[in-house]
Amino acid sequence: MYPDIVHGWAISERHLSEGAFLWARLENIYRSSRHTLEDAAEQEQRLRAHVDGLLIGGHAVAARLLKPALEEEDAALVATAATALLLQEAQVAGVLGLLKEGTEFQHQALRRALERCEREDLEARLAALPSSLPDSARVAVLEVQALRGWDAGAALLPALKSESPEVTAAALRAARATPARVEPRMLHPLLDSPSLEVRDAALALGVALGSRSALRRCQQLVAQQARGSRRAMEWLALGGEPSDLEALLALTRVTALRCDAVWALGFSGRVSVAEAALAWMRDEDLRFAKLASEAFSAITGLELEGVYRRELDEEEADIPLEEEDLDADLTPSPEEDLPAAAADRVTAWWAEARKRFDTQGRYLRGKPFSAPVLQEALRQEPMRRRHVLAQEATLRSRGTQRLETRTPALQQRFALVRPWTFREADVRAPLKHFLGQE
Repeated sequence: MYPDIVHGWAISERHLSEGAFLWARLENIYRSSRHTLEDAAEQEQRLRAHVDGLLIGGHAVAARLLKPALEEEDAALVATAATALLLQEAQVAGVLGLLKEGTEFQHQALRRALERCEREDLEARLAALPSSLPDSARVAVLEVQALRGWDAGAALLPALKSESPEVTAAALRAARATPARVEPRMLHPLLDSPSLEVRDAALALGVALGSRSALRRCQQLVAQQARGSRRAMEWLALGGEPSDLEALLALTRVTALRCDAVWALGFSGRVSVAEAALAWMRDEDLRFAKLASEAFSAITGLELEGVYRRELDEEEADIPLEEEDLDADLTPSPEEDLPAAAADRVTAWWAEARKRFDTQGRYLRGKPFSAPVLQEALRQEPMRRRHVLAQEATLRSRGTQRLETRTPALQQRFALVRPWTFREADVRAPLKHFLGQE
């Protein structure tokens, strides 16, 4: 990367490159179908060790390596350099200055560094930034405030009315930290936004605010078989209404929506879904079969290992050449790491195990759903499933247990140490139980 590096800079150079590698790996872990919170915590500790190594060099390393790295086209490298610079008092103003003068690419990378920044004065520094920031910088700031639960202040309402869908969606997410700033009626037009990002963020905020309109919009999207309605499906699956689950089951027969539907149904915890998944996991569409296997395991607790895991040959695992999209993003999807169930073995297991399950109950990894079971799942579930489960924890605890699943893993572990207790009536209540206003 730096052709003029001499022997004296090699150690710092390695800290920077290794830190960038770990940063990229950590972002993949946070969306992984097999890695857990403990895996993320381990990677974070390794990343922090390399950042500490960069700090030892002080101003010289900042000038020689870190500042030039901010101009690179590698997002993980920019984020790593910014993380180290933000921990040096003399460099903070320069890094934050990129929000006013940098590129959209730099703003996106800097956002990731700010989300993990350990400075105690960062909230105040972000609040003091001018309102005239470029849209991509406004998005970065709002996303950091949303993730960290900070008040976006007077900048929130103008952002909600922005002509930029990205700014509006980020403002909707930031509003969850201070919902009193937003009146539910303000959400009504945003629930019908042509921007999927805005609509999904409005749905999430609407449910958090107790808006019945948000629930009705979820039901409309599913009834209309609207593309891009995965978030609406998730809310209905968590809600537990029999009519909503029937509507989601119907979507498993719609080619364009079936994968999103089976993903959502995996959070329902219902025996009826587990039994339907026995047939789905035999499907010719391998992605759908894998998602069905995941849903079955999430409900029943059966680990798809050993005899219960189907061995795939190379032809099954590969995409046929005629189906390849040469312009597609080649980054592996989380579904690719999912196991496919050995359907016959799993069906035989279920024939015996079914006796332990109540058809009227709800289950998570084979255990009757409860606050302790949900908390345990947030400690042990694969990372990509935790994002939905954390939303449910916030809902059912009425906001007393708010876990942001994209914050540093060490912070999340600390938040999960103390036992959770929800009101008994809220543990199994349908979604409408938490909604009281239009």
